[in-house]
Amino acid sequence: MACQETPPTACREKSSKCLAVYIASIENGRPRRAEYKCWLKRKNQGVNAVMDHRSKGTTTKKYFSEVHEEIKGYIDSFPREENHYSHNKSAKLFLSPDLNLNRMYRAYIEKCPRSSVTYKFYAEIFHTDFCNLRFGTSNDPEKRNLMNALQLHHRKAEKARVTMNKDMADSLISDTNVISIDFTQVLFLISLTHSAMFYSRQLSCYNLGIDLLDLERAFMCLWDESLTDRGGNEIASGLLKTIR
Repeated sequence: MACQETPPTACREKSSKCLAVYIASIENGRPRRAEYKCWLKRKNQGVNAVMDHRSKGTTTKKYFSEVHEEIKGYIDSFPREENHYSHNKSAKLFLSPDLNLNRMYRAYIEKCPRSSVTYKFYAEIFHTDFCNLRFGTSNDPEKRNLMNALQLHHRKAEKARVTMNKDMADSLISDTNVISIDFTQVLFLISLTHSAMFYSRQLSCYNLGIDLLDLERAFMCLWDESLTDRGGNEIASGLLKTIR
């Protein structure tokens, strides 16, 4: 049965029988007497609709410029570092990977317990006045391992350079000879840029550089893969031939 906008005349007279029939008709057999009485009360008061008591608008809380500068100074107090994983110079700075905006805001409230600054206002200052500031992700184990390996490589190279310079200085005042050997990058022949060469087998050539540091003389031992490989025997052979 369709629900009517106003109850029957008998219901207005508060007839208990008609009231039960009317409620049953609009609630499909499930009387809700309290809701009907509430509706009837509003009807008698001339209220035709339920009032919406929710806020009709949001008020923006305003802060003084001193509070703004205080928050900026607090954010500036956090240490930051440059990006070490990019070859290009970047203006972005990174905070500790253990931080996030929520932790920074809570730390600010703990430092200034009387402050009424909201999280929304704090985040707005962070995103507006610190556009080049990011939260670091260097706590990734893979990145840490790569950085450790790179630093170890640099330390080994620096130690080798210092040792070589010391040996060179010692050889000038003694009968000791200092020899430096190094394999250059494999040379592929024929070196052509034609598209057909990308699918052709090229000849690999090996170049062993031998430098007599105290004599300031250098030798290059060059051979291709058709003669032999580039193992320990080949290095010893080239070194022995150069010394003799």
